[in-house]
Order: sequence, then C-alpha cells, then structure tokens
Amino acid sequence: MNLSKKFGKFKEEVDKLLSSSSKIAIYYDSDADGCTAAALMIIYMLKNFNKYPDKLVSCFHDVDDRIKKEEDEGVIILDTCLKRHDPGNTIIIDHHIIEREFKNAKVFNPRMFDPKSYMSTSYLVFKILKMPPEASWISFIGIKADKAEEECKDVVELALKHFPELKEREKKLINLISTSRNLDDARVVVNSLIEAYNMGGPSFLGKTPSSYKLLELNKKVYEYALKSLLRTKKLVETKYVEVYTINSKFNIQSILVSKLARIRPDKSVLVANLKGDIIHVEVRTPLKKGYSKFEKLIKGLIDDMGGHDNAFGFSLHKEKFPQLLETLSKVKF
Repeated sequence: MNLSKKFGKFKEEVDKLLSSSSKIAIYYDSDADGCTAAALMIIYMLKNFNKYPDKLVSCFHDVDDRIKKEEDEGVIILDTCLKRHDPGNTIIIDHHIIEREFKNAKVFNPRMFDPKSYMSTSYLVFKILKMPPEASWISFIGIKADKAEEECKDVVELALKHFPELKEREKKLINLISTSRNLDDARVVVNSLIEAYNMGGPSFLGKTPSSYKLLELNKKVYEYALKSLLRTKKLVETKYVEVYTINSKFNIQSILVSKLARIRPDKSVLVANLKGDIIHVEVRTPLKKGYSKFEKLIKGLIDDMGGHDNAFGFSLHKEKFPQLLETLSKVKF
C-alpha cells in the first residue's frame, strides 16, 4: 500500500493546525509507540514552528476523559483515539482498529485505506512529517515495540543504516522507553527522547537530565513489579481465562501480564490494577482477533479500550468490576 500522496496531503493539515494555533495540546498513548510519536511531533514543531506544546498529556485508554477542548486551541492526538468527542481544530494520527467516523477532527489511520494494515504511529508521524534520517532511531523504537516491522521496513532499515548500534541495543532501548506505560505521567520519556535526539542519537539516552531520571524510574518500577508478582491475587481461573489483580501505585499491570502470559501461553490472561475508582486492565491472549472477541464480550461494562489483536487494555469503573469477573468466568473461547 503506497501512502506517499496521502502522507503529503495530511502533512498540510498538520502544518495548518500548527501555524494557526497559538496554543497546542498533545495527547498521546503512554506506551513506547505513543511516546516516540509524541517526541517526533515535538521535534518537528520546535524545528519548523519554534513551538513546544502548551500541554503534553499521556493517556491510558482515557483520552476522552483527559481532553478539555475549551482550554486547547489546537489539539494533536497520537496513538489513541477519541470514542465520544469530535472536536474541530484537532489532528488524530492513530493505527488502531477504527471504531467510528469523524466529521470535524482530521484523522489519519492506515486502516482507513486497508483494514488489515498495521503500521505503528511513530512510523506514520515520521513519514507524514518527512522527518530527517537523524530522527529515524526514535521511530525505530516505536516500530519495534509495536512489532510493526513488516509494513515499516523502510524506516527500520534507514535507522539501522544511520545508527548501526541499534541492532545490539534494541531490547534495552525498548525496555527503557516502555517504562512509560507504568507511569501516570510519561513526559519524562518523551523529553528523554528529545534530549537524546538533540545531542546526536540513541547513545545519549541515559546521559541527559530527563533520561538519567528515566533510568532510575525504570529500575525502580521493574524491581517493584517483580515484588508485586508475588502479591497478585487470582480471582478467575478457567480452561480459557485467568484474571489476576494487584493494588499498585504504578501502572505495572502491563509488566505483570506479559510475565504471567508467558507461563500461561494457551490462555487469555488479564491483570487488573485496583488502585482507584477507575480500574485499568491489561490483556494478553493467543486468540485470533482477540481484541474484537473481548470487545464484543465486555462492551457494555468498559469505558475505554485500545490495543491490538493479542495485546490490549481497557478501563472500567470499579462498581462494574464484579460483573466483569462474572462475565469472564463464563467465557468459552
């Protein structure tokens, strides 16, 4: 699928928003792909419009709740999508399953042209904005973290050509940037990427103020996650599904569900964090079209949902959690 002309046309929409808005807010999904996409957008803004966003907000399937349109003149949403609102003066760049149409917001999603397409948002931002090769390593991290190499080979190859050290450091970099998913505020991750870019590349991650702080957070989060693994409670166990809960100050459910899914590769595994009124749940499943199957099953219970066929997450109000457990205990897939 050749999107070159569509990339160029959408760049005009981005430039129009950036040039006409005195204030810009960026909302982005707090995973590695969302953070790398946000970093690329800000690098572009700084270079071409001398602007840093007035508001930079990381989201966890809750962009509708976080967005306050009346305060934002121009809005950019990356690697996540609005489920209820449709504001004007808004740009959305996303690659997840399309669930609605927009009349006011300007949207770029490759699934609009091919429902089976799978390109990371960091790749889309890199291509739409015609970013220089020096920024390709940032997109590389997002692509690799989202396992989207197949349709994003050109940027992967470009990054490896300019930064051959990525081949050896790939796993460590993804692990570091993926700390974002475990933080309530992932701005430190985005700023780490921008600082390293300004200094010359990925070798400077860990050597700038923000990325040094990120290294410390990464260590703290993973140590905490390993200890928390022993404190998880199993509330549902069937032939098809296992549901675990934690009560954690960090959003470590993504780390825990990945580890538990390796132990139970034949089942769908869910980990829910019960720390507040809104419960965040991460899911790993071996099912084909797992996202769609679970979405149909729990649609009436959840507030937001996002992700991919085999790895996704959702949120719901705590009063609906008992009903969720009952529903999952009866699953036959």
